Formats: sequence, structure tokens, C-alpha cells
Amino acid sequence: MTDPSAYQSWTLAGAVFLVLTSVTHSVAGERFLITPMLRLRGNAVLEHWLARIVIRFAWHLTSLTWVMIAILLLTVGTVRVDPTMAILGIFGVGFLVAGVFDMFISRGQHIGWPLLAATGTCLLAARSVAPPIYVVFY
Repeated sequence: MTDPSAYQSWTLAGAVFLVLTSVTHSVAGERFLITPMLRLRGNAVLEHWLARIVIRFAWHLTSLTWVMIAILLLTVGTVRVDPTMAILGIFGVGFLVAGVFDMFISRGQHIGWPLLAATGTCLLAARSVAPPIYVVFY
């Protein structure tokens, strides 16, 4: 039989490292990659305001996804929860929020916002009708 505290410790450690990766990715990427790149002029694509917003949004969406995975790791590693419900809930809320945020910052002009929002909505709808599966690992 496995030691539940070891399981919890390893999932917690993995989640912490993933959050640290996410924060480092966003902060360092913004400072050393995105901001300098967007300061450059003369590139027709980067001159368009929407392209500049989408580049920044996509970069930070990666970090948000890592945070969602970290929350999932914390949830299944420390709480007796149905993993299916956790996955659908965490990613449903995350992608719905990302889609709505994208809609606002792009003034509805980024093609990705309805797809992200629809993904989140579908996951939350699936969660509302999913049969409960109680899997307890410890």
C-alpha cells in the first residue's frame, strides 16, 4: 500500500513547481521577450493593435493553463474529489474566463475568444451532467 502523505507531498511539490514555472514564464517573458519585441517598429504585423494584444494574451494563456494544471494537481492530491469533476470544473472555469477576458481586451475582434469561451462552457455543461465517479487514491 502506498503512503498517502508521500502522494500528497509529491503532488503538492509538482503543483508548486508548476506555479513557479508559470510565474517565471509570465514575468520573464513579458520583461525580456514580449515588451522588447512590441517596442520594435517596422514590422507590419506587429504594428496592428490586435496582433500585439493577441501575442501578449497567448503568451499569458500558457501560464494560466499551467496554473489550472497546478490547481488540478493540488485538488486531486490533497482532497477526496472526483477527478472528472475536478478536471471539468477547473478547465471549464479557466477557459470560460480566458475567453471572456480575450473578448474584452480584443474588443471582440480576436477569433479565439468565442472558441475559448465555448470550450469552457462545454466543459462546465459536461460537468453538470457527468455521472459521479468516486475514485479515492488513498
